[in-house]
Amino acid sequence: MPEVVLNKIMNESDLKAILILRKVCHSLRSFVDTHASGQNLIDLNIYIKPNEIEVWYYTRNGLHVVYYRGRNQENNCVLVHENKEKVLQDLDFVDAFLLDLEIFISLQNSVLRQFRVTRGNTDPFQTVKDVNLTIFKRILKVLGNVLEKRPRPLQTNEIHLGVEDQEQVLSILKSMDAKALKNLSIYSNLKEEEKLEIDEIIQMDHWKQTESLIVEDFILDVPVECLVQFSFVRAVLKTISTKYLMVLKENILQSSTFKEFSLTYTQLEDESEISSILGKPIITTDIFGRQEYKWIIDSPVNCQKVEITHFRNHRQFKITNIEPLEDKVKRMAHELL
Repeated sequence: MPEVVLNKIMNESDLKAILILRKVCHSLRSFVDTHASGQNLIDLNIYIKPNEIEVWYYTRNGLHVVYYRGRNQENNCVLVHENKEKVLQDLDFVDAFLLDLEIFISLQNSVLRQFRVTRGNTDPFQTVKDVNLTIFKRILKVLGNVLEKRPRPLQTNEIHLGVEDQEQVLSILKSMDAKALKNLSIYSNLKEEEKLEIDEIIQMDHWKQTESLIVEDFILDVPVECLVQFSFVRAVLKTISTKYLMVLKENILQSSTFKEFSLTYTQLEDESEISSILGKPIITTDIFGRQEYKWIIDSPVNCQKVEITHFRNHRQFKITNIEPLEDKVKRMAHELL
């Protein structure tokens, strides 16, 4: 077939059709693998389980959920898509997934809305012992190599990564386009309360360009100056002090983009001096007798109010931008249009 016909076929094909086309013959596989304007992904979500990889490929033709399953004591892969199973003989399920992943990563030429490689929780009681770290390392290593081979960095608005350390984060971020990134989420594949070194990450443009930061099951030991540029943060900090709160408050009050900070801490220094920088708190008690300390501070920048709540029992500070009712109504009306 002429190339113009193949181009037309590729542009009209969905993910399933592309996978089938690759298996027809060598010439079609070569064309698919080198085609630059085929089916692009909108979202790519990868959930890794002990003996299964669940992938959500979302394209303009809809969502395709594909399961790559291993068979016990057999080097075969069971491919499940749209409730149909296909057994791939003599092919490990991780290798089968990585072959498909390399194709779509190499062909992607538009901006992804979301890119995720995290644990897939099969039940709410799953622990780190249920996660195959060897598979995670293998996938992240190959993914890093595939991204590095691209002629230009992969563009995505959101990145969600399950990792063990800083090096694994760096291996992925270095081949991502910093300008497109808006939200960065980092999740621990290790035990909870593990410290995450981010001294190299905070030097990257990705860190400086990102608007939203979520770090779960890791402890960050960073100066407040490393966080003030974000509009949204959810993280666990090793220490929060009076000085930390003062710097954070001043920067938030001057920010026109701030939305919310939720900061849990392992240590709180100079707690008795908090009132000296925030003022007298409003103290409330819930039905369980737990006290909350709340401060409401006027912002001189945008006529909004900032609410700071200290949940002492949860060792957490929550700082929220209180949007005026008039602005909230306008925003909601605009979102409905």
